[in-house]
Amino acid sequence: MPDMYDGKKLADFISASIDGVAAEVLNNKAWLANVKARFANEVPFAWQSAEDQGPRPYMEDRSVVLPYLDIECGLELPRRLSYFAVFDGHGGTAVAEYVASHVHVNFVRSNHFPNNIRAAISEAFTKTNEAVFKFLERRDLPLNVGSTGLICVLYGTEVTIKLVFFFFKRQKKKFFF
Repeated sequence: MPDMYDGKKLADFISASIDGVAAEVLNNKAWLANVKARFANEVPFAWQSAEDQGPRPYMEDRSVVLPYLDIECGLELPRRLSYFAVFDGHGGTAVAEYVASHVHVNFVRSNHFPNNIRAAISEAFTKTNEAVFKFLERRDLPLNVGSTGLICVLYGTEVTIKLVFFFFKRQKKKFFF
């Protein structure tokens, strides 16, 4: 490990580490062949993710970037499936963390998936909403918290974007999209 106060040495160390990981991935011929074969006829795209904490003392938001959700879930689909989401926590991180780790799972488990992406997303929101309320109750967490979320799903060249609001109040849970 280089001297942390020597910027040039630290930058060289980080660059060499990144180069090593990239070389390892690029030398994995089987993985590269699989990716090239799966996506040979699709439009390439790039993505980027950034966060801004704002004035709060901690980050309440959660983002999910899964450009190869189909491969990560072991799905054999005719087109690439990508999933991107941002969940804005309200009153803490509990709901944003929960929905960030569950919506995409419920999405690919939906009975509508992959034939009706919009309906599969709606079903995923509904199932996640029911589960997160129980999650908060089991852990005796405040029930006056929530999250908003924006999800973008790319299935081949089809783009679906949905906005969702998860709000929980002590009397009744509310959910709409």
